[in-house]
Amino acid sequence: MAELSTIARPYAKAAFEYARENSSLTEWSEQLAIVAAVVGNKSMEPVLGNPGLTAAQQAQTLNDVCGDAIGPQVRNFLVILASNKRLSLLPEIHTQFEQHKANQEKSVDVEVISAFEVPEETVMGTIYVNRLYEMADFERKYTELPKYPAVTRDIAILVDDDVTSGSIIKLINESAGAYLEKVNFFDVYKGAQTGEGKKSLAFSMVYRSSEKTSVSTRKNSAN
Repeated sequence: MAELSTIARPYAKAAFEYARENSSLTEWSEQLAIVAAVVGNKSMEPVLGNPGLTAAQQAQTLNDVCGDAIGPQVRNFLVILASNKRLSLLPEIHTQFEQHKANQEKSVDVEVISAFEVPEETVMGTIYVNRLYEMADFERKYTELPKYPAVTRDIAILVDDDVTSGSIIKLINESAGAYLEKVNFFDVYKGAQTGEGKKSLAFSMVYRSSEKTSVSTRKNSAN
């Protein structure tokens, strides 16, 4: 079996390359399937194994049996196989042709029009948009526009180097009171004034009441 596969390989490859170059992979696939089935039929054994028939006669007999189901290119291919006494390999040739075809259909031909060096830590992934669509929440939520103006205050906090801005934002959200509308981190400073192992984190806080104009008194007490 391994020997048949090895002998059939160059014929299958040649047939595949010809079919691909001529954009006729489907036609060749269908026609090779037909001739492979005919050759595999026991009724063809007397023809393929008859030493009294020339290669041309064997090829002609096979072509006659297949009739209009195969085209001139496949007919010529059968003549080549017959002249090399390889007609019996057609089932294996068809199998390998289909493997080449399957691999071809998994790949995409691309033309590189520009190229850039890729950093070593580059990560490539696939985004399945259909899955994202299924998981997305398309419910529309309406927030009423504020009736009263906001009050904004900026603060700077001296913290250790290992303290993150996110942890401070969480602390502010938990303790700044009900009038806090949002808090943003906007600056970090390290220098002689902060001291060794320290840094200054700056935040902007927006306060607003939904019931009255000024919340500055309550805001200042919350700070």
